[in-house]
Amino acid sequence: MRDEEGTVIRKIRKLVDWRKLVLLTSSLVTLLVSGILVPEVRDISRVVEFFQSISVLTLLAVGLSWLYLSGIRDFSLGGWYLLAIGLAQLWQNSSWGKSMDFKGVAIGALLICLALAALGILMGWLFSKRRHSMEFISLGLGIFLGSVGIFLLPRTELWCEPLFCGQAQLPAAVIFVGAMVLGVIVSLAAIRHFWPSSRWLGPVILTWFAILLLTVSLYSYGGLPLAALVALVLVLASYGLLHHHILGRSVLAVGDNLEAARFNGVSLFKTFGMVGAIYLFCVALAAFFETKVGVRAEAWWAYGRQVDAWLAIFLGGVALRGGKGCFSNVLLGVLLVSVMNFVYSSFDWPMSLLFAFKALVLSTIIWIQTKEKMAPSR
Repeated sequence: MRDEEGTVIRKIRKLVDWRKLVLLTSSLVTLLVSGILVPEVRDISRVVEFFQSISVLTLLAVGLSWLYLSGIRDFSLGGWYLLAIGLAQLWQNSSWGKSMDFKGVAIGALLICLALAALGILMGWLFSKRRHSMEFISLGLGIFLGSVGIFLLPRTELWCEPLFCGQAQLPAAVIFVGAMVLGVIVSLAAIRHFWPSSRWLGPVILTWFAILLLTVSLYSYGGLPLAALVALVLVLASYGLLHHHILGRSVLAVGDNLEAARFNGVSLFKTFGMVGAIYLFCVALAAFFETKVGVRAEAWWAYGRQVDAWLAIFLGGVALRGGKGCFSNVLLGVLLVSVMNFVYSSFDWPMSLLFAFKALVLSTIIWIQTKEKMAPSR
């Protein structure tokens, strides 16, 4: 029995490793080939746009990952995201929002995030009581909230606080010092985890190579969007909570086997409430940074971002049935989708074509996950 379990674990790890290799290689090859063939891709001024896009997508994908890891299937069709964008734009274009300084803007954004997080707790309570019909509840809420969000979308020119736009970035020197500190922490953690084996060399070399590339690119254009820093903090906090706190482990337990988790005393209300709060907090943050860069107020843009997030987490291997997934793989999925968007935007092709391609790939992944499970239930 133990031999069979060990074989299954080795197969899962091998699948995860291959997924990381394929996603990273695909992203780098796509960027390299397009950079050689398409001059627009080599425009260094567009790096800010790329970082802003990947940061917003990371915020949304991390929030969605929590839902699927807990076993909640999201059928809201981007309704929560549309509502958050509508609220953020409505507030930012009001006379009260325009008259605030940066501190007031930050406080207002935090209040919107906390308000949606409170709604997330309510949503989690509803799912814990009606878990057998959560798909229908999610679909109904999504259609209703999406309609409200479309109604709230303003048709006026968006206001943009300079700190959140491409013109003003976090200083490159600050990013450099932060990257050095992060590199030392990751290196020490890798050595401590793998010692006395030499397997720590791989993560350490990869980390410092990534820091070198980041530093060179940063000094080329002077800084990094604030959304990127927020996304990094959120990813690290989510990883720590998921793997080093009892609430995070309860999320994986509920997603893997809900009845067994209940039998062992895991509170569904506490688990689903926390997941709902984290999800909607991330959605509100993503919507806030999305509107801060003057994005268009069409509903299809929000739907496109939602499809990108779904595609990223399923490419990253977060299973539909919950309990299985890896944040590092999700981030690689975000990277591949962002590179795809970045390269495609260099061509004068209709965005609807890219949207249809993503929808086709997403439908195929969902169909495969439904028919063939990534790993057997424990």
